[in-house]
Amino acid sequence: MNGFVGPNGIGKTNLLEAIYYGLTGLPYFHRSDRFNVKKGAEKGAIRLTLRDNDEETTIAIKIQPGGKKEISVNGNVLDRIMDHIGNFPAVMIAPGDIELITGGSEERRRFLDRSISLGNKDYLKVITRYNRLLDSRNKQLKQFFEQRYFDEDLLHVIDMQLAPLSDEIFESRKKYLKKFIPLFKKYYEKIEGGSEPVEIYYESELTSRKMSSSDLLKSNREADRFQQRTTSGIHKDDLIFTLDDNPLKRYGSQGQIKTFLIALNLATFDMIQQQTGHKPFLLLDDIFEKIDHGRAERLLSTIHTNKFGQVFVTDTDKSRVDKATTSYLEDRHITSLSGEEQSNF
Repeated sequence: MNGFVGPNGIGKTNLLEAIYYGLTGLPYFHRSDRFNVKKGAEKGAIRLTLRDNDEETTIAIKIQPGGKKEISVNGNVLDRIMDHIGNFPAVMIAPGDIELITGGSEERRRFLDRSISLGNKDYLKVITRYNRLLDSRNKQLKQFFEQRYFDEDLLHVIDMQLAPLSDEIFESRKKYLKKFIPLFKKYYEKIEGGSEPVEIYYESELTSRKMSSSDLLKSNREADRFQQRTTSGIHKDDLIFTLDDNPLKRYGSQGQIKTFLIALNLATFDMIQQQTGHKPFLLLDDIFEKIDHGRAERLLSTIHTNKFGQVFVTDTDKSRVDKATTSYLEDRHITSLSGEEQSNF
């Protein structure tokens, strides 16, 4: 357990972002790299050293907003960012995760796709190809509109490539969620300490309209033509979260919502471990905010009992971190980011 404590604005979240970004090759809090470079600077860098027994690995990332980022492992520059994703998986739980509950479907698809990709590189390749083809299709539809012509044969050629990828992603998501949802429920019950019924439903037009991706694309071709974008498909899928058969975002308390989010990420941790055989790093940003002491104790107990491996946690209150971890964890290292002398336990 690695604790980092200090006042708001001292850089605790930046530290976790750097760890997550270095391990996964993906930013967690911002989709654009320009937010991960100091204001006024032209570029940024992250350097991590990992030690596993006698083996040492150095990861370096060079970030240039608007340009190509570079990832090297032990001095060897990788040809593609994709080659790094999933090699050193990490799971982050942060206050901003509430967007998963309150935000649009894009946030939940992003969570699902990232969760699967960190443990399954084949899925990452397929979803990347799908997104590129989807972008190409949308650009073509816009070009048709601007140039006042429509080439249905050309669109058909794109659809023939897009549809098999769409069907594969749909089946992969269903297969993943079949294992994921029971794990999620197990963790929610452990942390909540009660028997509140929670559920996750996978919502897709391929299910509701009982169509293949090829038929769905064909049936919406005219609508796509006039709206200049692909209006239907697995890029519109959603996850529905409920508490006692009611929408979580409307009826859940702050504690219930935070417990739901924690359970989602701990289930992701388990799925990645099952798929890769390795324990991800677990990063907990301000984890004790908006949950009561009982939930906090049960969370830390769960982490310790299940031997989650290396954990990083941030908080504004050193005594709270100390109290929350002292009962369950033998190995702790708590560091103050406010200039105070660090304490080793």
